Amino acid sequence: MDLSIMEYPSRSLRPYPVVVTSNTKGVDNPGWIKSAMTQDNVPRELREGRQRIDEGLSDDDDFELVEVLENVVDEVLDQGETDDEAEDDMEDVLGYEPSKDDALHTYSHHKGSVFASDIHPEGKIIASGGEDDRFILTEVPSGNILLDCNNYFQDSVTMVGFNHDGKYVFGCDMMGQIAVWKILPSGFSCVFKETVGGLTPSSWAKWHPKSNVLLIGGHSVWLYKIPSGQCKLIHEGTTETDSGDFMPDGKRAVIGFEDGTVKVVDLATGATSCKFATESTQLSNILSVAVHPDNNLIAVGAMNSKLALFKTQQPKTVAVLDCAEEIQPLDQDGEEQDYVTSTEAALFVSVDGMNVLVVGTDHAVHVWDYTRLVLRHKIVVDDGVTRILWPENSLFIFVGTRLGTVNVYNALSGEKQPSLEGHKSSILDMNLSSDKRHLITAGDDGAVKMFDISQILQI
Repeated sequence: MDLSIMEYPSRSLRPYPVVVTSNTKGVDNPGWIKSAMTQDNVPRELREGRQRIDEGLSDDDDFELVEVLENVVDEVLDQGETDDEAEDDMEDVLGYEPSKDDALHTYSHHKGSVFASDIHPEGKIIASGGEDDRFILTEVPSGNILLDCNNYFQDSVTMVGFNHDGKYVFGCDMMGQIAVWKILPSGFSCVFKETVGGLTPSSWAKWHPKSNVLLIGGHSVWLYKIPSGQCKLIHEGTTETDSGDFMPDGKRAVIGFEDGTVKVVDLATGATSCKFATESTQLSNILSVAVHPDNNLIAVGAMNSKLALFKTQQPKTVAVLDCAEEIQPLDQDGEEQDYVTSTEAALFVSVDGMNVLVVGTDHAVHVWDYTRLVLRHKIVVDDGVTRILWPENSLFIFVGTRLGTVNVYNALSGEKQPSLEGHKSSILDMNLSSDKRHLITAGDDGAVKMFDISQILQI
């Protein structure tokens, strides 16, 4: 397929810098479906800092915003400059002591939180990125470090990912340094490295489901062709995008913006094929995107508890659903606080005749029958939701929590099954092997774990 990617003549001519900071993956590996929160592995201080700064800036101040946000990052993330301080911070993070460790393997190569992880399609390598500015490739099951890139990145590595056939893997830090390695029989070769610049803590990137192309979204949206580095500007504007994904045909992409707008873009031409404006949907900042295998239906989740369903071939708003939680937190003085549930994860699943849309909010999992627009289950997760994964053709939903457990729920009944324990703090990323036998988790406790879930799935 020709995406008409052109070589951009000069980086200095690019209107807006882009940084990739979060990993979501949908149809990259056949046989499973995955959704990931777009905000939870970004420090809250960064998001609030960005919101405070944005309120006082005009459209002409974008480049000043990048510099100011870098100062916010320094204040938030540079507190662990010495080993002693890092150890003290880690002690503060570890607030939960699991009663057992169900993990088949545990890899503790990182010093500090592990923000991102992924597993090779053949299950032989785990990629991870952490607070220690390191990108690591670990051999499975031996745990041997195959590649330790502690000199490529200048800040926390917050996103990693293998491409569709496992021939390439990339990592990206919060300052916008991105590097891609080719996986060879004799080792690993760095084939692309660039600082794409800018700080947008909730930016994102996706591998194309069939081609060696990266879609990267921040203040602008770019396509990067790997390994040549050729790039194409897909979207340019002052409104930031916090979520996006390829459509199943690989020819279009859906992009969600912080003002609540949703666009579907033709990748060959860059033209907008359809647009859903916030005036008609009443959506706020779009945090999550799910694409249906029919190449038509999409779902988007917003910061104001709303979930919208759209048809994209003959553009139409199907429904806007409410995913609010009945939670009224108290402040330090015991007074009730205003609380809005963020709709931060969504995925379509078909199993046993069910056609459902699974939605993750801060403390609940909502299972919607999207054909009848009926809520089948609302599963309360007291420990807080960080990640949701539902293996295709399985009856079980796996939920990563802020406590550090992986909760397992029966999708038909909503009943909770025995949890997977081992982490001592929040789970920041979660992946499934292509054979669906192993679950990979990355934690705030600095560990990457592999769980055998074949018995749960009865494989």
